[in-house]
Amino acid sequence: MTGEKVELLQRLESCKTIKANVEPGKRKLETVKQLATQVGQTTTKKGNAMIKKDIDELEAAFNEHSEHISEYLYLMTLPLPRSR
Repeated sequence: MTGEKVELLQRLESCKTIKANVEPGKRKLETVKQLATQVGQTTTKKGNAMIKKDIDELEAAFNEHSEHISEYLYLMTLPLPRSR
């Protein structure tokens, strides 16, 4: 194997490892959302708005990250063009 192919295979394995952590990440995000709901019961309207904004940003960042991982994995599995 050439050095380039070995490096690509290592990157692919790293990406698969990261992808495997998406599901636990989703569960942790849900836990954070539940905690935010609990805290929100004893928080002012202004505080609740700030918490909601933070949760929404966290969830959007997580979803974007997850989509990028899936896209990168797909691109990594495409056949490499053969050099002449």
